[in-house]
Amino acid sequence: MSVAKLCLTGMKREEFIEYLRAYPGVTSVSKIQSDDAPEWSTLELLFDDGTKVNLNPDVLSTSDTDDIDIGATEKILQALDAERRSAQDGQASVPVLPLVRSLAFAIQYREMSSGAFTWLTDFIGYGIALEDAELLNPNANNNPAGYDALQLQSQAFDNLHKTMTEDYFSLVEFGLGPNVVAMPAPEGNESAWFADIPVMEYLIDYLSEQSGTPWVVIPATRNQLFFVNTAATAEEWGALLDALEPTIEYHNGIYPLPHSIIDGQWVEQPIDTETEWGRRLHTLQLQARTISYNAQAEVLSATENNIASYKALSITTVDGAEHDMSFALVPEAWITTSVPQADLLFFESGNSGTMVPWQGVVDRLPHLIEQQPDVHPPRYTVKRPTFQEMELLQLLGL
Repeated sequence: MSVAKLCLTGMKREEFIEYLRAYPGVTSVSKIQSDDAPEWSTLELLFDDGTKVNLNPDVLSTSDTDDIDIGATEKILQALDAERRSAQDGQASVPVLPLVRSLAFAIQYREMSSGAFTWLTDFIGYGIALEDAELLNPNANNNPAGYDALQLQSQAFDNLHKTMTEDYFSLVEFGLGPNVVAMPAPEGNESAWFADIPVMEYLIDYLSEQSGTPWVVIPATRNQLFFVNTAATAEEWGALLDALEPTIEYHNGIYPLPHSIIDGQWVEQPIDTETEWGRRLHTLQLQARTISYNAQAEVLSATENNIASYKALSITTVDGAEHDMSFALVPEAWITTSVPQADLLFFESGNSGTMVPWQGVVDRLPHLIEQQPDVHPPRYTVKRPTFQEMELLQLLGL
């Protein structure tokens, strides 16, 4: 399956071109385009010494708008100067690519600068990799000369686009028919494209237009990035889940759940648990989140003593149906407890306790829960309830 290459649009990007044209030493700025890609995602800058340099502006827009970050632009222009010097010296550009990884992997790099790891969702982010290496720790000691973290990101996305040998994407089937296809390159790091949201949005839109039904993206492992038609049959979903379920234990596993893009941001798709494959997907979600939240709790527990873990349990309702749900424990002995968002909160009380739906606590006792600042993924501080509040929680309990 071939898909035309994505390029970016927008009047603010046109203003950015004019900004570059006025930059000292730049004689012209051209949009790189082809018959299949009449718009643009890469610019070619010609300097007064005859040097030509390509610039990918994808990483220059802010997270929630299409505005160009001028401060970031200045850093990129510094990188261009370094790249020009490298080109004049016959040196190759820095061989880096985006590296999309899970929270459990990224948590060990929490002390890095913000540029070292960029979050894409609550459970997925990307850093920079040197060829087949693990995450590159961008600091003054090991950065290539002339490059900081942001400049390395720009270089990484430019290198990623260069892995395209043609002006189109050739998605490949996974052996489950045309409703499940995968990104074929760069080999061993196919999920790097998950970090390139404009490209991913274009591919999702293209596939959806071709089929007339929505498609989602599943970043299963570092080398498995799936596109799935939401109209896939139960048999196709079942076979795909057979492949996805083991990946949460893989070292190169990411977060094997369906995602879509809304307003330029990745959003995890709601799961319909009315079907067998939907229930399997929900169980997989609980397992993946348990791994992520408990990796976070392990790190936080090294410096804090009120960190609750995230657990899954199966609840049988009065109609005999079983439901897999998540819960966090709120010990009676702690004045406050740091918890991840879960389906249920278990408030200890003496030798027993009460299991209360999260939303019930938020609706009836909102002052007990407060989101913690600067914690990723989000965690919440839960206050120890008073005797009267505990009585109300017991009324709300399951």
